[in-house]
Amino acid sequence: MFDLLIREGGEHTPFTREICDRLGELLLLKISESRRHRSSGRRSPAREKFLQCKALIDEEAGRLSSLDQIAAELHAEASGLNRLFRRYQGVSPYQYLLRCKMNLAARDLMASGGFVKEVAARAGYADPYHFSRLFKAVHGISPAHFLRLYKPDPRQVRPASSGR
Repeated sequence: MFDLLIREGGEHTPFTREICDRLGELLLLKISESRRHRSSGRRSPAREKFLQCKALIDEEAGRLSSLDQIAAELHAEASGLNRLFRRYQGVSPYQYLLRCKMNLAARDLMASGGFVKEVAARAGYADPYHFSRLFKAVHGISPAHFLRLYKPDPRQVRPASSGR
């Protein structure tokens, strides 16, 4: 958790402060949770299922597309996962998946500097307009605007020296 906080703190985006604030809150919650669990001795089955769901989304967000797919892979009911996720995370598993997918898409946009429709396809969205609406709902700006803001300026990239 500390490594993630340090890595995200090194990013210089408009969202860095908010991300670090949330990671700090999460770290404090994890510390509080570990104290509670040490005293109780074991985790509840509901908490375990939530953690399995969250780990699956964190690790496989790029290939996952729906709550039903997540539920099938975890051999669980979608409605039960929804209740657990809302209890422990405060949002639905689909909202959490969407945020993870849009974070991956933002990183892809910054890394590739490519077309929005290409990033949308790699993120699993056949319709780039639908992808753009979701991206804007999560990040507050369109992917095209995001790309204009964060695409490296080729004039600032210096050619390698010839060794003279």
